Amino acid sequence: MKSKCFLIVAGLLLVLFSYSSAQVPQLINYQGKLTKASGAPLDTTISMVFSIYADSAGTILKWTETQGAVVVEKGIFNVLLGNLNPIPDTVFNGNIRYLGVKVGVDPEITPRKPMVSVPYAYRSATGAGDNDWTINGDIIYHLNGNVGIGTTVPSGRLHVADATGGNSSVILPNGSISAAEILDEPGVASNANSDGVAITSTALAIILSRTITAPAAGFVLVLGTTQFEVSHTTGTSDLYNIGVSGSSTALPANQDLFTSVIAALPTGIYQKVVSPHGLFVVSAGANTFYLLGEKVASTSVNATAFDSQLTLVFFPTAYGTVVGTFQNSASEQDDGAIDAPDRE
Repeated sequence: MKSKCFLIVAGLLLVLFSYSSAQVPQLINYQGKLTKASGAPLDTTISMVFSIYADSAGTILKWTETQGAVVVEKGIFNVLLGNLNPIPDTVFNGNIRYLGVKVGVDPEITPRKPMVSVPYAYRSATGAGDNDWTINGDIIYHLNGNVGIGTTVPSGRLHVADATGGNSSVILPNGSISAAEILDEPGVASNANSDGVAITSTALAIILSRTITAPAAGFVLVLGTTQFEVSHTTGTSDLYNIGVSGSSTALPANQDLFTSVIAALPTGIYQKVVSPHGLFVVSAGANTFYLLGEKVASTSVNATAFDSQLTLVFFPTAYGTVVGTFQNSASEQDDGAIDAPDRE
């Protein structure tokens, strides 16, 4: 019996988006039309051999299967290739494959049909065949290597390349980044006091203090302000220092901001707003800073600091030269350029 076979539809069933080869139904849904040599459709049940070749001549066999009882109605038959002999995903490695069909005792029908792109979706079953990707329910994961989007040479675990360099390269939903992942971002701490703090001696008095916990090495900008009030008597010079520091017992060299009421001024109450600030290099962990005041001379009248504010701002990164204020000890000072702190 001479027969002809016409390809109607060929496609993979249930393999797209599956990455574990053990879970992939290795089947191809194949439908064809079988006629006699005269062109009349067949109605029969017959044995068929299906083969996949690497070449159109049928010399390099990649897979074969015999289905002994294929039902043909009005010339139409439908089979699942791989139903008896599963098709390895390695059969589809990016090169063209050809399907051969042998009906009954007749020779294999020629020309052999090149297989369309859908069967090559088998390759998605194992992440291009190297089994890097695993699926577990709704979870797909990749344990080793790098993933590239827009690049064939990813340099990190996830490397997204965008020729335009726009902010829309990666779009994440609101709340997708947890607090733990942004702990090295800028942060603040502050303290305030409207009550008066007396400055009564040449020893430093703490007007305000505040501790900031840095998540990593970086810099803290310390901003202080206070309203200084002096009950002045003419003929007496009243001299004071105000500044911010990383020590409660010493002011940095550039933080002894001189405030005075000269002797020639008439007797009365004088008020001045003093706003010292400094930039300090810090290590990860708790760092305490102070707004301090002192008399320069013991003959100065006592003064009072009102409406004081101390604000600390942590910055993780320097984008230029940093000239530091103080190195957070009473004995160590640095007025020169400071390199950015080491960061892991």
